Amino acid sequence: MFLSLGRFLLGPPAPIIGVLLAAQLLAAYVPGLMFGFLFAAMAAAFLALTRAPRETVTILAASWLFYALIVMLLNNDITAAFMPLMYLLAPAVLAIILRHSSLSLAILGGYTLGWLIGVLLGSSIPGLEAGLIAAAEEFRHLAAETGQPEPLVGMFGELVERAGMELVMASTMTLLILLLFLARSLQGIAAGQPAFRAEFRAIRYGHAAGLLFFAILLAVWWHPESAWLTGLMLTLLMVFLFPGVALVHRISDIVKYPLMVLVPFYVLLLGVHHMFLFVATAGAVDDLLGLSRRLLPSSSTL
Repeated sequence: MFLSLGRFLLGPPAPIIGVLLAAQLLAAYVPGLMFGFLFAAMAAAFLALTRAPRETVTILAASWLFYALIVMLLNNDITAAFMPLMYLLAPAVLAIILRHSSLSLAILGGYTLGWLIGVLLGSSIPGLEAGLIAAAEEFRHLAAETGQPEPLVGMFGELVERAGMELVMASTMTLLILLLFLARSLQGIAAGQPAFRAEFRAIRYGHAAGLLFFAILLAVWWHPESAWLTGLMLTLLMVFLFPGVALVHRISDIVKYPLMVLVPFYVLLLGVHHMFLFVATAGAVDDLLGLSRRLLPSSSTL
């Protein structure tokens, strides 16, 4: 399946434009098919990784322009056509960074872009923060009515209320970065040279990034009322979640049965709402001190 998809996206442009257009239209007009935007985002990243820049721009621009035209004809309003544009442009930009540098820089670039967009939106659109706070209250009421545990819904609402658009855009970038990972894996499968495993395990940001993490953590502890610092700290937690997870994968590679490490780890990560704090902090500690680089085998030898 994945091999067939990769070969399709490496094929002639016209069918790809048609599929991307269909995915965007289904996501926009069919309830429950929002994954169409996610497929378009993954495809945009794959195209930027594998095709010439001009060809990538042509395919993405054509699919979006056709989509915008149809939306304008159906809704008599083109503003609704701009949301999918981010799902096409942002993954393509991250893929270009990855193509010319490393996965670590692509992740940092994605969160930097998301943070800047969040700051600009929060300061330029009146009432946006108030709308997010109202949404947070709805999340809390939903948790109470449905009996869902507070960490899954109420905690997210509280974070939205405290951090505003920066958190929303950081969360969006997290999703787009995961789609970039999928596109990179698909690229390796299509080329018959899967290299994403070693690439993922090599995610590190360096000593300066680890120092920044703990400096911002100290600043938040000193000024917990600062929404700006809280938003920045939450973004950094998402940023360092990736090297933290990569660290666990590197550790699993040196044991006899890796699944005995990875399965409990992901169960805890997905089921215990504070687990991501420990994983992100472990990633920052490792970046700052470089312990795994000295104590574990190099990712290139795994």
